[in-house]
Amino acid sequence: MQFDEKLAAEIVEKNNLPKAYVNKWRFTGRIPDSYFKKNDNRDNRGNIEADKLRSILSSDKLNIETLSRLTKISRGRIENFSHRGDTFNEGEVLSIKKALSEIRISAKKVISFIEKLPRMSVVEEKEVKKIIDIRYFYVQKVCENDRVGAKINEWVRGKRESFPFDTKEFFLQGLLVFIVEISL
Repeated sequence: MQFDEKLAAEIVEKNNLPKAYVNKWRFTGRIPDSYFKKNDNRDNRGNIEADKLRSILSSDKLNIETLSRLTKISRGRIENFSHRGDTFNEGEVLSIKKALSEIRISAKKVISFIEKLPRMSVVEEKEVKKIIDIRYFYVQKVCENDRVGAKINEWVRGKRESFPFDTKEFFLQGLLVFIVEISL
């Protein structure tokens, strides 16, 4: 279809596209016909999934640096998707879903080990410390309490002998909420 400024702005808004598309269409002098088809692949289900993924990636609890390493997608690309409305290709979406699944599994392991306290074995304690030390998530943000998170981080780094039991419930509750928040 022939380029029209108002129509282009409406399509960009309706489909959550970057504003750069308007410039591209202005330059080419046309808007792709696919935006005018009723049953193309830009259906509500796809938009809902992208919106959910966008909200997960913009969470301050999730460590984007670690996610970037796991997915081999640059941090800037992830941030552009979550904050500026850029899009991912199918491979990138699958990679992110796989990484989020790995993070959920690790968080569930931490929960199962922490629930065993004080009967956690030395091997289990090392595994929990390793998972937390990988920094899939920010402990203070997950706990929603800087003091609690600091105590847990001190334990992970060896500055405390034993797990700070007064933080157990905060940490467990925060991890459970985090797992739900990063589920697609």
